[in-house]
Amino acid sequence: MLDLNLLVLEGTISSKFYVQTGINDKGISAINFTITNSPSEGKRFKYACVAWRTDPEKFQEEYKEGDFIRITGHLQQSPYPIPEGNGKITYLGKVSADKIDVITPISDV
Repeated sequence: MLDLNLLVLEGTISSKFYVQTGINDKGISAINFTITNSPSEGKRFKYACVAWRTDPEKFQEEYKEGDFIRITGHLQQSPYPIPEGNGKITYLGKVSADKIDVITPISDV
């Protein structure tokens, strides 16, 4: 797994949470979700995000779909074999969230 640089993203939680528990022998949990940015140029981008070592119940109490959030984290890339790709591998990226804050968009202030 490669970890690259610091990222700061703002956007709206645009998916339901997908909880993974017991990922390894230490029982680490992860919450997967998507955020969509609100650009001024009209193009929207979706970013796959993951919050590791997070209590799923507490996370779902604190955040909900539609919240405008700021994520500070890093890009996490994992190798993924291409089905029927004759041994070829692609890399899938997710934003690994180190810190998440619910914020008020400037337009609402």
